[in-house]
Amino acid sequence: RIPHVSDVREAASLFVELEQQSRRLEAAKALLLARVNSESLHRADGYVKASAWVRSVARLDSRRANDLSLAARLISSYPEIGAHYFAGEIAPEHVRRLASLHQNKRVSDQLPAFMPLFLDWARTEDIDVFNSATLRWEQLAELLLTSLDVPGIAAFGPR
Repeated sequence: RIPHVSDVREAASLFVELEQQSRRLEAAKALLLARVNSESLHRADGYVKASAWVRSVARLDSRRANDLSLAARLISSYPEIGAHYFAGEIAPEHVRRLASLHQNKRVSDQLPAFMPLFLDWARTEDIDVFNSATLRWEQLAELLLTSLDVPGIAAFGPR
């Protein structure tokens, strides 16, 4: 049942409260899946991947199950992300973007040095700004790695 609201401030306050609860639920699902994955609990049901298990038991589409699985892996590697997510400070969209960076093998080694900054951005920036900034970082990080792989490039580096 939708609660009665009498003005826009009351409606806004209720909406923010509901969004916080929704974020906590999403975080709880990701945290649970991280545990299922780390303890290989899904294998007892005959599933090789935790994402396939959660897709089946929760009746999710493959994209949603994959997003949840990526978030679970991110939280396993960066528990501080899980804590802020569970506190409702980070939106699922921010977690999805961070999980995408975490999954990118070309930049994942560089990610730990930047994660405190990205966490701060996730807590303070809207998703469009966050996506633009992290995408630009990802592109620059990949470009730097690619340029370092060019034969002879070391000759132009510092001595």
